[in-house]
Amino acid sequence: MTENSPQQHSIVQTDNFPVLPVESWYFDKLGIVQSYLKAWHSRIDLRNKPKILLYIGSGPGFVQTNDGQQALQGTPLSILAGPYDFQRYIFCEENSDYAAALKVRIGKFYPHKHTLIVEGDINQTIEKLPPYLPDKIGRSTTAILCLVDVQSFDVEFETMQLLAEMGVDLLLVNSYRHSEYYNYKFYLEEERETLNAYFGSAWARLAESSELVSDTSFFMLVVKAYLEQMRHLGYKVTATLHKYRQPDIPVPYYQIAYCTQSRGLNAVKKKMAEETGKQINLFE
Repeated sequence: MTENSPQQHSIVQTDNFPVLPVESWYFDKLGIVQSYLKAWHSRIDLRNKPKILLYIGSGPGFVQTNDGQQALQGTPLSILAGPYDFQRYIFCEENSDYAAALKVRIGKFYPHKHTLIVEGDINQTIEKLPPYLPDKIGRSTTAILCLVDVQSFDVEFETMQLLAEMGVDLLLVNSYRHSEYYNYKFYLEEERETLNAYFGSAWARLAESSELVSDTSFFMLVVKAYLEQMRHLGYKVTATLHKYRQPDIPVPYYQIAYCTQSRGLNAVKKKMAEETGKQINLFE
């Protein structure tokens, strides 16, 4: 099993709590997220600071592929199993059953880790987080990395602004819900206010200069607007674009963006450049 491979457990041997059904590309994403976590730790200015991981959209902790034969440790448990130097882990999950399952599984497999489970819509629970995200632990300034792993638009832009005001680094997994109903025309016709609230003038300017004719062209425009808004919030940004390992999907790509207000962007970019074999495109 490679370093980024999830740990396997028989479903019968784990518990009767829910698991998250996933496609095979999920594990590619997990490996890329882990590469970013390693790259973030490579920043020299973080070496003597206590570190906190804030994970939005953590899920139940175990996932199951289409074959249904194995329950695999998902992203939150894989992070807890990893070599990362986080003093605290805060997992946010909207689904109450998933949150309960994650709490039990962390207690079973990683009882000595300093963790907190926050249940509920992050757009409401964000106001509860500041006491758990202190500016200092002891005499040392804290460094906070926030992994946002939910569908685009599920986290409201006001929530992103609050995170920026807290000075956290961001690792955004950008994808958006797409189906026969949730296609690009739906967003343009029914969710225009959402797009305007998120992206403001950035969206209007980009949309006017672009030809929106497919789900993919819409997604690419959303990606550009996201990055522009992150810069507007004071972040320096680098991002990677990846292809789903899944045929006939309406939008064949997802993006992972790293955003920081510190001077540590180049160190992360350099570290991630060493991982180009896993990436389709590395771009600004």
